[in-house]
Amino acid sequence: MTMRSITENSLAGGQVGPTPLVYLLNDDPYGRDNLVQLLRQCGVPVMGFENIFSLEKAFETNAAEILLMDVTFIEKHQLRTFLQLGHSRKVGTIIVSASPQVEEFLDQFAIPKNTDGVLPIVVKDRATLLFELGHAVGSYSEMKVVKPVVSWALEEGGWVLSDGNGNRLKLTALEQSFLTHLFDSRGEIVERGKLIEAMGEDIYDFSYTYLDTLVSRLRRRARRENMYLPLHTVRGVGFTFSG
Repeated sequence: MTMRSITENSLAGGQVGPTPLVYLLNDDPYGRDNLVQLLRQCGVPVMGFENIFSLEKAFETNAAEILLMDVTFIEKHQLRTFLQLGHSRKVGTIIVSASPQVEEFLDQFAIPKNTDGVLPIVVKDRATLLFELGHAVGSYSEMKVVKPVVSWALEEGGWVLSDGNGNRLKLTALEQSFLTHLFDSRGEIVERGKLIEAMGEDIYDFSYTYLDTLVSRLRRRARRENMYLPLHTVRGVGFTFSG
């Protein structure tokens, strides 16, 4: 099942029209704002929500054509409600997650096909999401298709971060150590203490607040280079790099 089937079922007879409205569910403020900005740059009308309850409330007054979930931790109850909303309202549902739990939950829920025969779509990263969205609505006049990110890499001995799309960022020593450890455990959640040790610092003397400051500064510098880091904060635990 492709994204095109979702958008064509959402528009009358698959006729050329406005780009479908997307509701994004993401409990991480940075990740949510990051993806909202990226999709809007592509011409996709999108609204971001912190939890499923606020999304449901908005849906009652202004229904979206596509529901998108992009979260680090897949909470079973929230995922079930998300899928049931999409199924009952017959709209497309997309889940961005590399977690194997997603497929397990989908099997457990046994969400049936809706009347249009559309099933939830699971993609493992934002690069694939951009590709699918671009392919799905690229024929609509209001959509500006952008080249999706190919792959993230640390180059020049780990001192330069590349997004695979021509954008590069020179790293400081602490940023290089921080990202190298996250890249070694890509897609996994790395505890703050492990990251501090990887940076050559003492976990008892190093300020966790400074670690948050380092991440915020890294995100800002990357954004100035038109790079949207798939770097997520897992509150109370650590960080994960999902790209």
